[in-house]
Amino acid sequence: IVRAPSVRQSEKEQKKERDRELKRIRDAFAEARAYMLAKKAETRPGVPYHRVDVRWEAMIPVLEGKVPVFVHADEIQQIQAAVAWAREEKVKMVLVHGRDAWRVTSLLKENGVPVVCSPVLTTPRRRFEDYDQAFKTPKLLYDAGIAFCIDDNEEYAHERNLPYNASMAAAFGLPKEEALKSITLSSAQILGVADRVGSLEVGKDATLIVTTDDILEIMSQVEIEFIQGRKVDLTSRHTMLYEKYREKNRRVLGRQ
Repeated sequence: IVRAPSVRQSEKEQKKERDRELKRIRDAFAEARAYMLAKKAETRPGVPYHRVDVRWEAMIPVLEGKVPVFVHADEIQQIQAAVAWAREEKVKMVLVHGRDAWRVTSLLKENGVPVVCSPVLTTPRRRFEDYDQAFKTPKLLYDAGIAFCIDDNEEYAHERNLPYNASMAAAFGLPKEEALKSITLSSAQILGVADRVGSLEVGKDATLIVTTDDILEIMSQVEIEFIQGRKVDLTSRHTMLYEKYREKNRRVLGRQ
């Protein structure tokens, strides 16, 4: 993932930086592809052994189309360029963030590009956009027949808010069943692990949560969690502080 520099650059400098990074990516894929062909050629008589390079070894499933490339892009031109690049490299692509994905649904559908939609709980990018544009983007992707899931903008410390992103999408038109699927089975399918997680089925990992009510409701609490059949301790600083001040409040009220 190439991050944009924090300092402001002129348009000319930005283009130079972009071209430089694109060249690095193309060169890397070209080298990985040459490595893959060299390793495959070893099975032929007279072809010498090619030293193993773990970096390019990890790229072989990508070049063979078994593992997708996750591309972070938001604006229309970025998305169009990313799709064109994936087509040129003949690799599978998953669009991450894609805040303008609703503007290029035909392109994404035509090229079979799934979207990790993130975030939903945010404000519009531009003054002319509807106030609820981010809220209804999942519904627009669903209507266009594009595979998608919902993420929480990589804020790992606040993953507890993930269901509320899905519930907001449901409040703005996405069918509730699809909203729940967008943070469970759809996510697993896009990540390529739906054979193990994402739904409650015989043969899958017993990875699940038990809640007090509908998981998409903000008042619901997670009571129990299992990962691969093992119960997880849910104690955290949040729960300890909750218990501390609940007990303090009980004592204060008890003295009155």
